[in-house]
Order: sequence, then structure tokens, then C-alpha cells
Amino acid sequence: MFAGARHFFQKACRYFLFLCLLLGGIHGGAVPGQDSSDSRVAIPSADRQKSIRTQLDETLGLSKATNTSKQQQALRDLMKMADDPATSSDEIYVVLQAALPLIREKSDLATLRKCIQKLTETFKVDPILERSKQLEEFIAVCKSTSTLDQAVKDVVAMVELANGEKRFGDAKRSLEFAEAAAKKLNAKSSITLLNSTRGAVEECEQAFGSQKKARQTLATAPADPQANFQFGVCLAIFEGEWEQALPYLAKGSDPKWQAAAKAELAVTTEVDSRQAVADAWWEAAQTAKGMAKTEAQRRTYKWYAELEPDVTSPLVKRRVKDRKTELAKILNIKPAPPASNESKSLEESSSADATAGAMNWLARHQNTDGSWGCGPKGFAHQCKDKSCTKPLWKEAEESKEPVAVPPEYPMAATAFGLLPYFAAGQTHETAGTRKGVVSRGLNWMMRNQNTKTGQLGTGSMYEHGLATIALCEAYGLSKDRRLQLPAQAAIAFIEDAQNDTSGGWHYSPNPSTVGDTSVVGWQLMALKSGDMAGLKVNPQTLVKAKLFLKSVAKGKSGGLFSYSPESGATPTMSAVGLLCNQYGGMKRTEPAMIEGQAYVMANLPGAEGNPYFFYYATQVMHNLPGSEWDTWNRDARRFLIKSQIKSNDCDNGSWNSVGKGHVAGPVMMTSISALSLQIHAASYMARENQAKTP
Repeated sequence: MFAGARHFFQKACRYFLFLCLLLGGIHGGAVPGQDSSDSRVAIPSADRQKSIRTQLDETLGLSKATNTSKQQQALRDLMKMADDPATSSDEIYVVLQAALPLIREKSDLATLRKCIQKLTETFKVDPILERSKQLEEFIAVCKSTSTLDQAVKDVVAMVELANGEKRFGDAKRSLEFAEAAAKKLNAKSSITLLNSTRGAVEECEQAFGSQKKARQTLATAPADPQANFQFGVCLAIFEGEWEQALPYLAKGSDPKWQAAAKAELAVTTEVDSRQAVADAWWEAAQTAKGMAKTEAQRRTYKWYAELEPDVTSPLVKRRVKDRKTELAKILNIKPAPPASNESKSLEESSSADATAGAMNWLARHQNTDGSWGCGPKGFAHQCKDKSCTKPLWKEAEESKEPVAVPPEYPMAATAFGLLPYFAAGQTHETAGTRKGVVSRGLNWMMRNQNTKTGQLGTGSMYEHGLATIALCEAYGLSKDRRLQLPAQAAIAFIEDAQNDTSGGWHYSPNPSTVGDTSVVGWQLMALKSGDMAGLKVNPQTLVKAKLFLKSVAKGKSGGLFSYSPESGATPTMSAVGLLCNQYGGMKRTEPAMIEGQAYVMANLPGAEGNPYFFYYATQVMHNLPGSEWDTWNRDARRFLIKSQIKSNDCDNGSWNSVGKGHVAGPVMMTSISALSLQIHAASYMARENQAKTP
């Protein structure tokens, strides 16, 4: 492989440039993440490493690269080789090991990060220990405080990962090494940062020790106030499980935290009730210390921020605003600009009312464990409204045939139950009455994920794709680190389930199946959500997916799409294919997009009977602003608002699922309709803001 190195690298550079151009519209850069361990390869044996290193040294003359220019050229060549798809995993490992001494010699932190990412993603190594080892060796030879300061920030980020996994020994060892280097160079800013990080690690370690003792106490004395407080604080502050923590804190020994927890557990939608919660957390934060104080302040800020627009009393409004401003300064939060006093338009109000109604219906039909279901066992039994006992998919009035009862598909239904909340900007960390709904749903999804494979659901790629979208959306909105690894593992499962030849996905996660456009759409939407959330998405997965889309493209310009390569084009599959191509960077001026847009517009009259087409097509048209979108937006929004059920019964706020194509029950129907409407609402608000911009 190493013969003719210069010629090889010229070809590699051209290939690499071409690949970057090809992927530019799909993949905008990813934050390093952790793949499933099953996808990693073993480190080559010592003999294999020695053999490759000999060839590498002979080809590049690494042992003779003594001057600066030769070292720089050697490092560039090594990193190109590591990125080349033709380089085997054994060769990659040796190439990276050869590059590391040059990186340390040149104090090249950016390239070190790439090396660490490649090592931890490709090989079966402990990512925390590998990062620690490489950063220690880099810091040991740092000669300038500016380079050290940047490297120390990487150490702190790695320590936070170790802290989150309760690996306090690993965290402390890395801190000690970095502290010694910082003191040697008298890097004052690094010393300050490392001291505060050490305090956080020690506080976290102490809290988990207290939690362990508290758990033992609660096993025999469940009412013990001190044990309840210690257990609740650790759940809330160090694990982010506020919903689980509140009952413990409400029975805890700290009177202020107890009062705040009780107030939040009893909160209603009334302004006075929400104000009581915010004020109680304000009081709890006054006497708290360390991370507990910071997190209590953060919770107080969220409650005041959510409360402020609804307060009518001038005195209370001033107090809420002052406290919110003070907390924003402490927490380094930039408050959102004040809301306009202008009255909302009828269109905006109607859309907001409809989506609020849908979210209320979904909240009423969530199971106690946090899940939803598509069939009657999965949602109807939990509702306490007597009118809910009637089947919501009963025999259609004018049909002589009974309507089939959909399967439960709890993972897919739970994803559908959560997605409208995320589209509205609500998460498990957003203050308000619905954060518990979202928190329970996410916790159920993570509890039911296969920890070995990352799979979500019972085997259907439909379920897995939908659930991956939900996890990625939640992580992207909240940046909650508890969601990062489950979401990344779910993305890795999608990548592993792809057919390497066709580039498609099918019902089951079997890479030997060719695939179909319907399943492909959900997987690419999940990968797009992950990419936008800052998770790692393999660009080769997206390249291969383009091959599948090309195989199902129809029409004169390739703007229509079929379910499979051998079938004919349909409106629904065309909407899916067009959206996927938009994700891939296809411009609106390309012939395929022009042809596809015209085909979608021609099928607007039939969209009302197929919510699945409606959902995908609305996104496609939304991405193509102009007169066609204006027409689609107006007609579709009116239909969605008009067709929503408005009654005094339990079905109020939902959409009827009877006789709707590709829809499994009321949960999916209500969710997908609300999501379609939220696209319209977002578009309207964006246009209003644009119109007001000078």
C-alpha cells in the first residue's frame, strides 16, 4: 500500500476534495461521539504493528523527518492516509501512532483531537482512558500557556465525562497531571479552571457516596428525612432526574427544599400556583451551596421565565423580572427579548390553539410508565374521562366493514407522543406543567433501549427510526448529557442496519435487504436530527443512501420517487424522496426538485386523505418558499385546523384516524397532524419576524 507514496497522496487529495464537495450539503460537521462497542475493531498485534511501521517509515522517511518542513509534510501525509477509505484498520492504528509524536512536537491540538476521535471511534479502547493518556502526553511537552490553556479545556471536558460515569479516580488522576503542568508554566487561568473542576468532582463523589448510604437507610426506614433529602438531591442535581427526585425532596430534612418540592408536585396551570413554585425555589437557592445552589438557581430561573408573560400584577411582575435578571447574570444566561405587545393574528392563534389541544390530548393518554400505544391497550385505558371508553377507531359511519384495530407499537407511539412537544420547544427541562410528560416519555424510551445494540423497539426499523428522531430532538434542545450516548447508539444502529450495496433500509434491521423509500425516509430524518443536534453521523452512510434514492427516482428529471426500484412513482414516496434529497443538499433550482415540486402541488387536493403524505409534503414545500408554498400553506393550515375534533368528550383536540392511509391509530394521527401544523405555524412566525426586521 505504501509504494509510490507521492502519487498515492495526489490521488488521495483529489478523492478527499471530491468527497468533501459531495457531502457538503448533507453533513455540516459532527461533534465526536461514541459508537457502540460492537462496531469497533481490535487493535493490531505487536508484530503486525511493527511490520506496517517498517513499511511506513521506508515510504515516508519518518525517522529522517527532523526539520520543521519535513515534519509538517509527514504529518499531513499521515492524516490523509488515516482519512482514506482504502486504509485498513490495522494500518490506521499504526498511522495514528506514528502521527502522535509529530503532533506533540508541533503542539498541534486540533490534529490531536482528530487522532483521539479516530482512535476512540475505530478501536476497542476505553474512550476516557485514551483521551486522558493522549492529553497527558501532549500537556507534558507544552511550552506555551496559550496551548496549555486550550488543552486543559479538553481535559476538563474529559473529566466531566468521567464524572458523569462516576469514574472519579480517573477524573482526579487527569486533573492532578494537568494541575502540575499548569503550575510549572504558571498558567493562572488553567489553574483556576482546574481548581473549580476538582471541587465539582469531589462534590459529586461525595454526593454519590451519600446517596449510596441514603439508599441503604431508605430500604429499612423509607420516611427518614435526612436520607430522603440526600437521595433526592443526588437524583436532581447530579443525575438530572428532577421528576424522580421531587417526592424524596418533599419528605426531606431541608425545610426550604421540602417546600419547593411540595409546591412543584402540587402545581397547576394557575399563575398563583406557578408563582409559588418559583418563589419556593428562589428561597431554596439562597441557602444552598456548590452545585446544588447553581442547579436550584437554574430551576428558579426557568420557572420565573415561564411565569413572567402571564403575571398581571405590576408589583409581582417587577419582582419576577428583577429576580429573573439577577439569576440570568449569575448563570450567564442571555434572557430572550421581551414579547411584543402586538395582538396575535388569527392564523397564529388558531395554529397555537390547535397544537395546544393536541398536546393536551396526548398528555391525557400517556401511560403511567411514560409510554403511549397505537392500539386501545396502549392509550385509552389510562384516560379517566368516561367518554374515552368509546373506541376512537370504531366502525366508520358509512362503512359496512369494521375498521382494523392497530397494533400497539409502544416505542413508535411514544416517539409520536413526544415529538409535538419538541416541535413546540418543550423538553424535560422546560419549566411548566408538561415537563413531566416529556420526562416520563424519555425515561421510558431509554429504559427500553437495547444497551448492547442501541436498538429502540421490538425489531421494526420504523419504530427505531421514529424513536431515534425523538431522542436526537430531545438531546439537541436540552443538551442533556444523559441523552447523548443513547441517541448516539441509536444512530449507530441505523448505520449498521443499512444495506451496503443498495444504500437502503427495510422493515427489519437486516443489512441484506435492499430497502424501501418509506423506511429510508424515517432513517434519514433521524440521521439529520442527530447531525443537527451535534451527534456523530458517518458521512459514508449518507453517501450510500444517495445511491438508493437514485435507484427509486422516476420521472424525466428524477424528481418523482417509488416505493422500490421496480415499482412506479406515488405522491407519498415522492414527498419522502424529495425531502431526503433536500437533506442531501439538492437546490431548488435543480430540474429534479422543480419536477418534484410540481408533482406534489398537483396532488394537494388528495393530501387530505393521506396524513403521511401531508406530513412529508408540507416539509418539502416549506423548504421551497414562494407562491406554491403560500398556496399549500394556506389550504393545508385551514384543513388541519378545521378537521381537528372539537367536542366536550375525551377526543377533543385529537384528529380522527378512521380510514386514513399509513396511520396507526389516534396517537399517530394526532401527532403527525400537529407536527404538520407546527411547520405552518413556524413558517408564519418566521415571516412575521422577517417583516418586522428593518
